[in-house]
Amino acid sequence: YPDPAQQQQASERMARMRQGENLLAEEWTIQRKDGQPRIVEISTSLIGNEGQDPYVLALIQDITERKQTQSQLIARENQFRSIFDHAAVGIVYSPIGCINETLRNCNPRFCDMLGYSADELAQLTVIDITHPEDRDIADLPRLLAGEIPHFSLEKRYLRKDGTVLWANTTVSLMTDTQGKPLNTVVVVEDISDRVRLNLERKQAEAALRDSESRYRLVADSMNDLVCLHDPDGNYLYISPSCEALIGYSAAEMFERDPYFFFHPEDRERVRRASHLPTLSGKSAPITYRARHKAGHYIWFETLTKPILDDAGNVVQIQTTSRDVNARIQAQAQLRHDALHDQLTGLPNRSLLVERLNLAIHRAQQKASFQFAVLILELDRFKVNNDSLGQLAGDRLLITVAHKLRAMLNPTDVAARLGGDEFIILLEEIEGIQTPIHIAERIFAELRSPVVLEGREVYITASIGLVLSDARYTKAADLIRDADIAMYRAKQSGKARFAVFDTKMHTLAMARLHLENDLRQAIDRNQFVLHYQPIVALETG
Repeated sequence: YPDPAQQQQASERMARMRQGENLLAEEWTIQRKDGQPRIVEISTSLIGNEGQDPYVLALIQDITERKQTQSQLIARENQFRSIFDHAAVGIVYSPIGCINETLRNCNPRFCDMLGYSADELAQLTVIDITHPEDRDIADLPRLLAGEIPHFSLEKRYLRKDGTVLWANTTVSLMTDTQGKPLNTVVVVEDISDRVRLNLERKQAEAALRDSESRYRLVADSMNDLVCLHDPDGNYLYISPSCEALIGYSAAEMFERDPYFFFHPEDRERVRRASHLPTLSGKSAPITYRARHKAGHYIWFETLTKPILDDAGNVVQIQTTSRDVNARIQAQAQLRHDALHDQLTGLPNRSLLVERLNLAIHRAQQKASFQFAVLILELDRFKVNNDSLGQLAGDRLLITVAHKLRAMLNPTDVAARLGGDEFIILLEEIEGIQTPIHIAERIFAELRSPVVLEGREVYITASIGLVLSDARYTKAADLIRDADIAMYRAKQSGKARFAVFDTKMHTLAMARLHLENDLRQAIDRNQFVLHYQPIVALETG
């Protein structure tokens, strides 16, 4: 022994043997002649020698390789135990019949995954913690038969709290050097989050497919025109109703710029009021004209809706368009009826007042602009109406309306105020001569007889005329003064015209005041009756 301590230890052991103490399998480290250390196991016993010093029988076995193997096994066991205890996955050792055996060898991670303690799992089997629908493991018999070294599957475990744990489970078979099965090792990886996300993704995809199917079913079944566009407006989808609405098939529309179908006067309005706001996330209905394949235009009302991604960006545009041609026509008819006389079709007082106010405003803005107002009332119309009947009187009014409309410029207005009274607005005139010329033309047209109820009826009219003036700020004042002039013409013998002047207004106001005073005097008993004798001059 090169080591003094080992020499001392050996001397002590020899002394104990001499005293009769046997050594039982003690491990000594010795050094070979070549200097290599060896580990030996020594067992000694005393053997008698007929009164002489006994012999020592020593059994010495070199166990260096065995000790090295044991050290390696211990190191590997410690390494495995560290992995087993600290692994991020669950690990279970099971005997060969692992399905029905209790879970006696589970690492801490597997316990945490299922919410059980190790002692609780030791009372349960694999069947107990497996979801009923996942208990049939098809590859296990093949593994136990040695046909496959391992297999993996996704299965559901039941936690202690009753919830489900989705796991990727790998089962391996451990064998001895002869290939004989020893036990199974089960590695369990928690994939609940991954399964949940995958399930959510699949549900979202299924919901999207369902939504798209329902969208197409609804869109394909609607009478409205439903379209999908990219942000630039290009078509991505067109419902089959397009052919019934505007005559084009979906394939024909795909080849066109959507703005091709809009009326030229509506294109810029559609862009500004609908397309551009939709790109900024806003939507509003818009009414415009769309071109039919046959060439005419149809009124559509379209609701445009942006389709956004998760970041709020517009990725698509949905449009739903409805044929509102009948509604627009009805609205136009209502507007026309509200502003026109039902009998003659001429503008009524409301439209006339609107045009007069525009003319007054224009005259205020432009000093050179002049206009005139003529009021025309038929003479002895009531006599004709009472003689021939109301229907004949209506036809007479319609005839007069046609004559007035035919002799005026498109910018002028002929309106019916009511009864047999008409009013004419002449714009862009040059002095008094233009309205006087129109009045004379009216007289000339009315000289021709009108045939009513088989009879020739001759009619005349009285006309009051007023010129625009800076003092006029309201349409009612113009109508009032024209009416005063018209009554002056009637008082002067009818079938003539009179031009309004301020004296007419003064006289009209004086007469109005006189009539009012007389009426009040009657109500107040303010009249006094005086008798005046009639005297004959000859006799006194």
